[in-house]
Amino acid sequence: MRIKALISFVGAVDMNIGEVREISDEKLASSLISCGYAERIENTGGDVDADIGNNSRRRKKGVKN
Repeated sequence: MRIKALISFVGAVDMNIGEVREISDEKLASSLISCGYAERIENTGGDVDADIGNNSRRRKKGVKN
């Protein structure tokens, strides 16, 4: 399942706010979504790694998502 972090968190999965990642463990991804840490992203055929790189550049420049 592809998710986007709504806040930064550390645990079984570490993500920064705005980061997009494919999580293979559906139960873990659903748990992160249900507690408000992430939201589900529909697959648009884009490259997940490219999204992560774009998010990293935005954070470094201080641009809000």
